[in-house]
Amino acid sequence: MAREPAHGYALYSEIERWPVPDQLRPGRSTVYRHLERLNADGLIAPHAPAADSPASRHPDRTIFAATTAGLAELDRHARTPPRSFDDLCVRVSVARPADLPILIAFAADLEQLSVTRFQEWSVTPEPLAMARRDAPWRTVLRTLVAKYQAADVAAQATVLGDLRAELEELHALSRDA
Repeated sequence: MAREPAHGYALYSEIERWPVPDQLRPGRSTVYRHLERLNADGLIAPHAPAADSPASRHPDRTIFAATTAGLAELDRHARTPPRSFDDLCVRVSVARPADLPILIAFAADLEQLSVTRFQEWSVTPEPLAMARRDAPWRTVLRTLVAKYQAADVAAQATVLGDLRAELEELHALSRDA
């Protein structure tokens, strides 16, 4: 709706195409509930479609557009650091060209955090060696989990580095266009 007015089903259909895990993809009823809340909060408002637009063929659907307050809130949210890798992925999925520099910075920050966490976790001793030395069972299991978390974090750092590099390329292309 920041790019163009839309009705709820069009928004839901767009969300269905996002390349994010299913657990992060909201259901149809959740989308409509949020549209009602955004409308009540003055962040979106009903919008009359142009007579020749595809939306005008569905007079039973309410078309919404972002308000000035809604666009300001979107800009504020875009500059708030993501809470997780998945949050960053959702933001990339809906990014506007103007959002790319901040997304590049967020990806770089998360990449560095992942590298740091990997370095911290990768110095743990081998769980089997600990078990052979009669280390407490819970300590061995926690170390085993940390070993695999470190591997996951290392893979995430690689993915974040690739994502950051591609965002930088997209940003360069958007400036050239």
